[in-house]
Amino acid sequence: MSAAQEIIDAYHTIDNMMARPVSSNQNGWNTADTFLDLVGVDYAVETYDDVKNLIPSKPIISSETASSVSDRGEYSNDYGAGIVTAYDTEAPSWGSTAEDAWGGVSVKNDQGILTRDFVSGGFTWTGWDYKGEPTPTSWPSVSSHFGIIDSAGFWKDRTYWYNTWFKKESERGLYVFPSWTGWEEGQEVRVWSFSNYPEVELFVNGQSTGRKCVETYAHLEWNVTYAEGEIEVKGYENEGDVEATDSYKVLTAGKPAKLRATSMDGVGEDGVSASRLDVAKVKVEVLDENGVVVPVETSPINVNVDVSVGGVIVGTGNGNNVDHDPDVAKQRNVYHGRVMAWIKADRKTAEVGGEVVVEVSADGLEGDKIGLPIIDGLVAGNREL
Repeated sequence: MSAAQEIIDAYHTIDNMMARPVSSNQNGWNTADTFLDLVGVDYAVETYDDVKNLIPSKPIISSETASSVSDRGEYSNDYGAGIVTAYDTEAPSWGSTAEDAWGGVSVKNDQGILTRDFVSGGFTWTGWDYKGEPTPTSWPSVSSHFGIIDSAGFWKDRTYWYNTWFKKESERGLYVFPSWTGWEEGQEVRVWSFSNYPEVELFVNGQSTGRKCVETYAHLEWNVTYAEGEIEVKGYENEGDVEATDSYKVLTAGKPAKLRATSMDGVGEDGVSASRLDVAKVKVEVLDENGVVVPVETSPINVNVDVSVGGVIVGTGNGNNVDHDPDVAKQRNVYHGRVMAWIKADRKTAEVGGEVVVEVSADGLEGDKIGLPIIDGLVAGNREL
């Protein structure tokens, strides 16, 4: 009996309800008499049909997939500077883009996790960027580019592909990028949209550049001439509809004028609280005088984060994989208009019912502050904090 079979038998004995099926990446080692509960396939999207034909009696799982790479707010590659474009076009030799891995868009026979009902699911490498493995770049990069979300918790453009195609059947998604700031007048710009509407139309400063039908799981793309103002996509519930159902707009930003601090994924029922156990996230954005996020920094903007008595700054981040500042620094440079701060209530000085005040500032900009109510229920296991 193989060691692997002994391990599987032990799992089945302990968990006789089979709530935890045993799987592993097998790829070239898959055989018709495999003893796995689930047949694992890492990447190799184009082999799904072959694996199913080889082992028809067992379900398949994509034990690791995609490994597409991108950086938030970047729209060209400069590997030497540690930059990877945010368009979903880049993947290492073993991987695939998100729409290919899951949707089979450019894969032989349209094989993708979502197009094969015998593939039970998949694990995207990875959910978040993380320190190390800066593929396909090297120093000065200090973190990966694989994440669906960047290391500070901000959504990349690629995140909206997942947000579009992992909705309930009746729900619609609509998104357009890149940012409409920092381009040269007259420059040709590649505009992408992610949507599950049947038809989408792109407008540049109110002028239509054409309607396109949506291919399931694929992006839409236009090449347009940049002119300051706005881009907008409109989604149509049916092909040929006269009236749009939904729209999404991106505006050109002016010069940085002020900061805005808001709670993001906070704790408690109100979603804006802090506790001595849970961590609240405070999103800091650089805005122009009209309240539009400024996504391009012509010069560094260093944001200072302060908390009142009763609060603790757990960490800060900006999602820039070439930023070498420590993640516990109270000052962080803005990256494409944003900085994140993680806040907890201090175990010794916080008073339930009070609040932690988070104040953000930067030279030459109007600052902002936000109050995080301190909530009760601060229990870890059986030990009150």
